[in-house]
Amino acid sequence: MQIDFKIEGNLQRNLEKAARKAGDLTFISKRMGSYMVKSTTRTFDKEGASGFSGTKWAGLTDATKRWRKKIGHPDSPILSVTGNLKGSITYEPHKDKIVWGTSNVAPYGKYLHEKRPFLKFTSEDHAELVKVTREYIQELFK
Repeated sequence: MQIDFKIEGNLQRNLEKAARKAGDLTFISKRMGSYMVKSTTRTFDKEGASGFSGTKWAGLTDATKRWRKKIGHPDSPILSVTGNLKGSITYEPHKDKIVWGTSNVAPYGKYLHEKRPFLKFTSEDHAELVKVTREYIQELFK
């Protein structure tokens, strides 16, 4: 037994509209990128203790503490003496991906990120991006 039906009328128009919108994911990439920048900012604010793990960054060395005191910033949060690194977190939305990060890690580069990973993708982030995706799919059919 087989049932055939033709998709037409409002259903056809809604599906065609959703397909056109879904072909370019820049809109949802903007939402996701914006969220990831906010999440990374929270990581800086909590000195690494973001997401469900809550693991803080490695502490400052004695030499760094002395240097911070000398320049007048003994109590600034880790990685936040100038705010340049935190302020450099950006994203670029594309129709099929999101580029999120910073170009401002010199001169420490890989070493810095190993000791104090500021670009994290946590289970909390994953849950939020799933939520954003669901909302986007619902909007496609409005």
